[in-house]
Amino acid sequence: NRGPMAFTWILTKCVEELVQNYASNLWYDLSDDPRFYGTAIALYQGCGVIGALFPVMVRVVVEDEPILSATIRIIQGIASVSILASLVVMTVTDDLRMAYLSYVTFGLFYHVFITGVSCSMASNSRPLEQVFLFAANLFCATAMETIVTVVLASRYARPRVWFGVICILQGVTVPVYFYQSYIQKRSQV
Repeated sequence: NRGPMAFTWILTKCVEELVQNYASNLWYDLSDDPRFYGTAIALYQGCGVIGALFPVMVRVVVEDEPILSATIRIIQGIASVSILASLVVMTVTDDLRMAYLSYVTFGLFYHVFITGVSCSMASNSRPLEQVFLFAANLFCATAMETIVTVVLASRYARPRVWFGVICILQGVTVPVYFYQSYIQKRSQV
């Protein structure tokens, strides 16, 4: 059953796009040092590469399928909760450096999570299904991002409202991911 996993992917991708677009514009306006902002973006992308490679490296290193499956589920669970925690910190902090640190941390765990979810969805699909699935998921994430942006922009929402909405969207994915993980674990037993 790919529905809950696809839903999780869509919401998480939407959240990442909202964070990238809104936070980077907001923090660029707040910081008078573009090198600091550029460094944060470079760290976000560098940690993202590491995060994206991590689930793949685990799949290469761990050969026993039951242990691999359990390990990936644990890593994904930690990443899911860490994404939400980073978003909460970005929402409540008044310190720009803490916001940047949370942003970079978000990038690391986002890429760990989205790569793992993508691998799980792809491994259960034929090649043509994979193309359709990811195209449909990306379309849905972009449509949702556009709707949220239009609604919040038309309300002249303050930064805490933006990040609060982003936290709620990501918060929905946590129980959905754990439910899907539980169902998947039960089907393997």
